[in-house]
Amino acid sequence: MVVSGPVPAISEVSGGQEIAAMKGCGSMMMKQANDIPRDMASCHTALIDGLVVEGHVPVEDILAYRDNPQLNSVGLSVPGMVQGSPGVETDNKEDYQVIAFNSSGQRSVFREHKDY
Repeated sequence: MVVSGPVPAISEVSGGQEIAAMKGCGSMMMKQANDIPRDMASCHTALIDGLVVEGHVPVEDILAYRDNPQLNSVGLSVPGMVQGSPGVETDNKEDYQVIAFNSSGQRSVFREHKDY
């Protein structure tokens, strides 16, 4: 597993795998090499068994996706720094979507988080 930046709760899905961290320009190259659309980019990137995880994606969503991946998608993203998402816990909780995306830039809503 390769991780760019400190990804919240990543140890819960790593299954004891070694985690290698990248910093600086390496993280941008990692995003480009894994076809992460610019508007899906966030502060952290992880590669877990071939799945690209971008941003503050809840662990439950990563596990659900691994159990039932969407056809032709390469990853999941929570773009930006959504208040209330894992690792950005505040009193202000914004509704947000976890987006599945593929290498050609197509995307679909994998999960929605409202009133949590």
